[in-house]
Amino acid sequence: MSATLGVDVGGTFTDFFLMDEASGETRTHKVASTPDDPARAILQGLRVLTTAGGLSLLAHGTTVATNALIQRRGGEVALITTAGFKDLLEIGRQTRPKIYDLKADHPEPLVPRERRFEVAERIGPVGEVILDLADAEIRRAAADVKNCGAQSVAVCFLFSFLNSEHERRMGEALRTALPDVDVSLSCEVQPEFREYERLSTTVLNAFLQPVVGRYMNRLGAAVDHHAPGAMRDQERTVHTMLPGAHLDLAAGAEEMEMHWSSVLPASDLEINSEVKGSLRAPCHLSSAKRLHTLRGAFRPLIERVHGVDAAPSQSVVSPVSLNPQLTN
Repeated sequence: MSATLGVDVGGTFTDFFLMDEASGETRTHKVASTPDDPARAILQGLRVLTTAGGLSLLAHGTTVATNALIQRRGGEVALITTAGFKDLLEIGRQTRPKIYDLKADHPEPLVPRERRFEVAERIGPVGEVILDLADAEIRRAAADVKNCGAQSVAVCFLFSFLNSEHERRMGEALRTALPDVDVSLSCEVQPEFREYERLSTTVLNAFLQPVVGRYMNRLGAAVDHHAPGAMRDQERTVHTMLPGAHLDLAAGAEEMEMHWSSVLPASDLEINSEVKGSLRAPCHLSSAKRLHTLRGAFRPLIERVHGVDAAPSQSVVSPVSLNPQLTN
């Protein structure tokens, strides 16, 4: 039998929907979830519904990423920025919940100041190189990241959405020098203008990479043992979105690459929000996996974690074309 299996991992139960690709016959199944390791519940259902090697495709949804964000149990993140911009993560934008409240409490940033590093480089507002990124600066930043013990690193340079050369050179050097450290580049995660939004989203991506990467490694190894090839390529796509979003995938299908997608999270978290935008955001997880962060879908969580209001969402499926004279 060649079958496709959909799995929804909830907080209490894990639900399965199996379809035989030849006959169209469908089966459903339910098992108790295993929050300490969601992959165990998935394997339990696999063994009941399929024979070894009888599964051609597995798609599943889980709350691993959102739980890690809400509980602030992501990776230890380092940040590399253009010189003078490492505090942008805390400064944010003028739009915030209590703009005139001098005593308002703000959540701690996902990257503490001691793990934020600057390099001397500058891309101008039309993508021109004002100050080249020297090799010595790249080596120094890579050494700083290594010495701080970070599990992942976010890189965000000014105007990299117009000219990504400097960011990509830095990313290549980091991946070569630190192969065990996950690297997120803003030109890949969110190649659009608005510096704070691009920076905070890239940091969020880096924060979640170690957690989601470990989970996908465990799940991939377990599923491949029972059903070789069900997870197909070594490069897997992960999509993250808020509860309820998986019910509206058809409406946004033209804007999303779903592949064999894992939709994060499922519907058991009490967060009332709608998917306001989508973004293709390829990044490099360990074992060549990619984490796709849908910025519009994660906006309420970004606001909650960073303590500011994000700007209105835009639906973006490729690097946007904007007036280059606009401020970054």
